[in-house]
Amino acid sequence: MPYFDSKRQARQVSRLVIACTVLFLGTMWAAIGYFVTESRAARISEEQRVLARMARMVEEQTHALFSFVDYFLVAADSRFEKHPRSDPRTDPDFRVMMDNFRARTQGFVDIRFVSADGTLYYRGDTDGQGRAQVDDRDYYQAQMQSPPHGLFIAQPVLSRYTNRWGLPISYPLKARPHGIAVIFAAIENIAFSEPFEAARTKPNGSIVLVHQDGTILFRSPEAGLIGKSLRGSGLWNDENRTRNEGVFELTTGTSDGLARIGAFVKVPDYPLVAIATSSLDDTLSEWHTKATGLVAFGIAATLAGIAVLWRLRSSLRYLDSTQRELMAQANIDDLTQIANRRFFMLHSSQELERCLRYERPLSLLIYDVDHFKRINDDYGHETGDLTLKAITQAVQDELRATDLQARIGGEEFAVLLPETGLSKAVEVAERLRARIEKMTYVNMDKRDAPITVSVGIAAYANGNETLDELIARTDRALYRAKAGGRNRVCADFIA
Repeated sequence: MPYFDSKRQARQVSRLVIACTVLFLGTMWAAIGYFVTESRAARISEEQRVLARMARMVEEQTHALFSFVDYFLVAADSRFEKHPRSDPRTDPDFRVMMDNFRARTQGFVDIRFVSADGTLYYRGDTDGQGRAQVDDRDYYQAQMQSPPHGLFIAQPVLSRYTNRWGLPISYPLKARPHGIAVIFAAIENIAFSEPFEAARTKPNGSIVLVHQDGTILFRSPEAGLIGKSLRGSGLWNDENRTRNEGVFELTTGTSDGLARIGAFVKVPDYPLVAIATSSLDDTLSEWHTKATGLVAFGIAATLAGIAVLWRLRSSLRYLDSTQRELMAQANIDDLTQIANRRFFMLHSSQELERCLRYERPLSLLIYDVDHFKRINDDYGHETGDLTLKAITQAVQDELRATDLQARIGGEEFAVLLPETGLSKAVEVAERLRARIEKMTYVNMDKRDAPITVSVGIAAYANGNETLDELIARTDRALYRAKAGGRNRVCADFIA
C-alpha cells in the first residue's frame, strides 16, 4: 500500500478511487443499457425480415391461385357465350374442364352456379330446386348490378350447405345459359389453413390473408377471426393502406390481444394483402433471458467493483498497457502502423478457410515501391520512411473496412480483398496505382521525388491451393509487372 504524507493526500487518492469506480460503473451500465436496447431492436428487425420473406411467399402463392381461378372463370364465360344453349351444370365438356380445374387446385376449389333469381346450384343440379337461396350474398348481388361487377372477391362465408368457411370469387355469365347468371369458385378454408399453419412461427405467430377493406379472409390459427375486420387497428392505418409492403410493430389493438410484429405485402392485381406476424413476447423470449442475465451480471459486477476496484486500479492499468504493447508488437508494423507479416499470414489463412467453406471469391494484391533504394540513397532514410507512410495511408483510404493491408517486406506490401474476383481486383489495383502515381514527396531540399508502384494480383483458384501458393502466384505477377517496366499492374490468370 502507498504511504501518504498527509490526510489530505489520502483524501485525494480516495476521491480519485471513488471517481474511477463511479466512472467504471457508469460506463458499464451505459454499455448494458445500449446493448439491451440495440439487441432488442436488432432481434425485432431480424424477425421482421423473416416475416417479410414469409409474407412474400404467401403473396406469391395467393397470386398464383387467384390468377388460375380468374383465368378459369373468364374462360367459362367465354365458352358459354359461344355455346349459350349448353347447361353449365351438365355440359360434359365443361364437366371435364371443372374436373381438371379441381384437380389442379388439389380439390380445395369448387365451381358453383347461381341462377338469376338467386338459387345456388352445384354441377348436376337440374331439378330446379337448387341447394340454397343466396340472393342475400354479396357475390351474387355484385353481379346483379348494372353493369355487373366483373371478377368479384366476396366476403368469406360459412356455407349453408357444407357448414364450412369458404371464399367465393364470382363472375357474371353474359349469355346466362339455362338461367344461370353467376358462376363462382368457392375456395375452401383448408386451401390456405394447412400451408399457413405449416409456415407460421410457433407458438403464437399467425399468417393472415386480408381483403383491402380490412376483412380477414383466411387466418392461421383461425381463432374465430375469419370475417372480422382489422379496421380501427394500428395496422390498418392510412399510411399502411397506401403502401405495397412494409413491416410493423403493434403493442395494442390486435385482434387477439397479443403485442405483435409483422410484415405485409399487397397481392398485385387483386384487392388482397398477405400478412405474417409473430408474438412480440415469443420474438423477445431469448432476448429477455439474455437481458435479465446481463442486468444480473451488472448488479453483481457493481457490487464486486465497489468492493475491489480501488485495489485493482494499478494492476488493471499496468495489464492494459502491457497487453496493448504486446498486441502492437505482435501484429502492427512499427513504421506504417498497418498489419505486419505475422498478422497478415494468420488473418489470410482464416480468410482462405472462409472463402473455401462458403465458396466466395478472394483476391490477393502485392505491390512494391519502385526504385525505393534510390529514394533512400538520394533523399535519405527519413524521406524513405515518410514515403512508405504516405503510400500506405493513400492505399488505406481506398480500401474497404473488410480489406486488409499489411507490410510483408521492406518496401513490399500485400492487400487481401475478400469477396472480390480477379476483374474487380484489377480495377482496385489500377485505382491504387493511379493514385500513388500522382503523389510526390517534397524533401527538405524542395526537390520532388516521384512515387510509383508495381502491382501483382492473383485470385484464389480452387480448394486445393494453399496460401503460400496463392502468394507465390501473386509474386510472379509482381515480378512480371516490374520486368515490364514498373508502374503497372499484372494479374495471374488461371483458366
